[in-house]
Amino acid sequence: MYDVDTRTRVIALVAQGRSLNSVSKQTGISRAAIRSWQTRLEPLDTNRGKPCPRCTEEPTAIDNPSSYAYLLGLYLGDGCISAAKRGVYSMRIACADAWPDLIDACAEAIQIARPHNKVCRVASVGCQYVTSFSKHWPCLFPQHGPGKKHNRRIALEPWQQQIVAAHPWEFIRGLIHSDGCRITISVARRASVALMDAHVGPKY
Repeated sequence: MYDVDTRTRVIALVAQGRSLNSVSKQTGISRAAIRSWQTRLEPLDTNRGKPCPRCTEEPTAIDNPSSYAYLLGLYLGDGCISAAKRGVYSMRIACADAWPDLIDACAEAIQIARPHNKVCRVASVGCQYVTSFSKHWPCLFPQHGPGKKHNRRIALEPWQQQIVAAHPWEFIRGLIHSDGCRITISVARRASVALMDAHVGPKY
């Protein structure tokens, strides 16, 4: 990580009217980094990378349990966690291009879960993968494991069960938004249909 003095010197070169390409060649610093420093000179918050709530001894330290319940549904429906380099993991949730508001809701839920980590959207054929990297995704989602989720036992931890019990509709909403369909759910009574409309709504 470059210190503030280095960043200031580099931005001063750009301020002289020089191109990002020439400054990058002279300093050996990427154009992407220089471009980001033009927006934010200071390094990211020092809270970045600190242990997540599941790594502490406080079992109920999820900042936003309602949002977490929704994200848990999204992850169990159509998400995956994969190991990257240096103990970092990627959380990736596939969202169809046909539902742009769902993509936004998914990105927001991931950002709330790890507020100091960047959330990006990777385009693919017919969908976007909403992705974020963190060392603590397996802590927040202990259902992570080798192989496909539907080929292994999935059980919620006690602290997850408490969150889902307190926010069942957000959990159901996440499951349906990610990999579900209301058409396949048998809801015969009008009161039940009204509840589904109020808490889940359309897929977007």
